[in-house]
Amino acid sequence: MTHVGDVVFRHVCAHKAHTRAPRLRASAQGGDGGVVGVDMPPKLVPQGNRFFAVDSRGTVRRTICIGPWALKVARNATGRRCNRFEADLWVRTTAARRNMLCPVLARLPFGLAVIMQRARPLSEDEAERLRNTRGFPDWDYVPPDDECPFEFKASDWGRLPDGRLVALDYSMPALD
Repeated sequence: MTHVGDVVFRHVCAHKAHTRAPRLRASAQGGDGGVVGVDMPPKLVPQGNRFFAVDSRGTVRRTICIGPWALKVARNATGRRCNRFEADLWVRTTAARRNMLCPVLARLPFGLAVIMQRARPLSEDEAERLRNTRGFPDWDYVPPDDECPFEFKASDWGRLPDGRLVALDYSMPALD
């Protein structure tokens, strides 16, 4: 473990932990599923202990979380289409629908990336409980957006710092 100012850097390998120069923490065993992060004191990031994290599990976008923001960077044309779809849906939808979507704060040109508010992802157990109790919000299926833009899986949902349940990935219609 290395301390640089208030930042704590760790590098974890399959065989041993290193304490050399500051590095990002990543699991060589794949336990984080492509998530790399730097630990920070919880007071700086109320929704978790990672100030910086990269999630590379998505097939069309990579998510980079920095403090209170999440940057979804397109990997290809489909990722750019998904970014444009989420940004456009956020702008044109009703307040009731917007309440169940993670806020889009900015959109880069051509759908290269969108910046959203960072949310704490749901655990598989919490998602299962919400599915069993019908706890996920209901999309109202009113034209022009009469197709549900999200799936009810744990990786697509999260909680904002205020505790509100929101869809993190709501670009399903753009995948067609």
